[in-house]
Amino acid sequence: MQLPFRWPSLQPRSPDGQARVLRQGAVVPTGAGAARQHKHWVLSRALYRCKYLPLGHVAAGDRRAVLRNLLLAWAPFDRAEFRVVWQGEAVLALAWDQELVAGLLAAAGLTSPSVLWPETLMREAMAANGVRLVQCLEGFEAQAWQGRHLHASRWWAEPPTAAEAEVWLRSLGMDLPEPASLPDAQELAWLRRPWAELQGLDGLMSTTSRLERVAVGATMAGLTALTGAQAHQVFAAYQERQALQGDHERIQLEAAPVAAARERAEALAREAEGLAAQLTGVLPLELLQHLDDVLPPAGVTLKELELSGNQLRLALELGAELQRGAVVKDLQSGGWLTKVNEARDGSNRGWVVFDAVLLGPRPSATFVRPVRAASKPPSVASGAPLVFPAQQPSAVAKPLPPERAASMPSAAERAASRAAAAAARAGQP
Repeated sequence: MQLPFRWPSLQPRSPDGQARVLRQGAVVPTGAGAARQHKHWVLSRALYRCKYLPLGHVAAGDRRAVLRNLLLAWAPFDRAEFRVVWQGEAVLALAWDQELVAGLLAAAGLTSPSVLWPETLMREAMAANGVRLVQCLEGFEAQAWQGRHLHASRWWAEPPTAAEAEVWLRSLGMDLPEPASLPDAQELAWLRRPWAELQGLDGLMSTTSRLERVAVGATMAGLTALTGAQAHQVFAAYQERQALQGDHERIQLEAAPVAAARERAEALAREAEGLAAQLTGVLPLELLQHLDDVLPPAGVTLKELELSGNQLRLALELGAELQRGAVVKDLQSGGWLTKVNEARDGSNRGWVVFDAVLLGPRPSATFVRPVRAASKPPSVASGAPLVFPAQQPSAVAKPLPPERAASMPSAAERAASRAAAAAARAGQP
């Protein structure tokens, strides 16, 4: 390839001045120093493979990602290392066995990574369209060029036969003169640097993919920071909860005696309410005393008494001389029993049944007990049932307080009251 101007770095040089990696091992030029002093190494054509990949049908923005996937799908070695050369809308891909090449370099005493230049790119490119056979460091390479781009490459350890050359040429799909054959092998001059820029697999990541990686990294960093802040808040909340729980347990211990005293006080209050309800209810003895005061002293026998709340039912046996209306009037005279009505009794026992309503648990304060002459009070039939509500105190009551006992009339006063009432009824002065 003739150029009007050639950069010094592209000027041909002798292959003896290049450090080379061959199938037999790495070779350092005589007198060129140790292997570790060489940064660039020429990789023999026998150690790598070439593949032409057209990408004209792929959108420009997607070519890098598509090419990366194509190379990973090709992968001619278990651990392949790739280099690509962009040629317009197509790519020349080169791949070699990474472990094998690294072992060859290590055997030469090279421990640090080196830059590998494939031998194909170190020979002068072909200016015209066509094919050629190049003698390599090891073996022979057939090349097919079109539009100053390398479209195909094939390597043989020995010069190919006419049949092998014909099969390869027909597989190219290029317009070639008949008969299809390869020219004689030629030894080309070396370049100081490759005639095209080589790009690795990592460089095929698109700008969008790189931005995505940056965005993902930034997002992960942000999430990590946010998670750390939330973890700190959760730990602080946990510590605060532990402190509050400790305060709660301490307050419970301190308040335990107070709570126990409150429970005892509430129990005593309930007991006092029960006793107060009994004291504020109708006292059976007081009710019997009131009936004794208002009913006639003779001719009346109490047969049954039933008290439910403020509802009272009386069953009386009346003498022939007593009128029922007079008895109703007597029952209402004290002002405690109201709505006194005669009720029907289907027992045919000859009793008169009265229903009444009590106004309050005690007789009216204005009620004056009548003074009757000494006579036989209204009797209570032997065995007469007395029915009272369950909440009423029993007939056997506790002794009255001194102040209440003092306010109760004596037996003499009650007798005098009865005598006065009897005299009034008889019309005596």
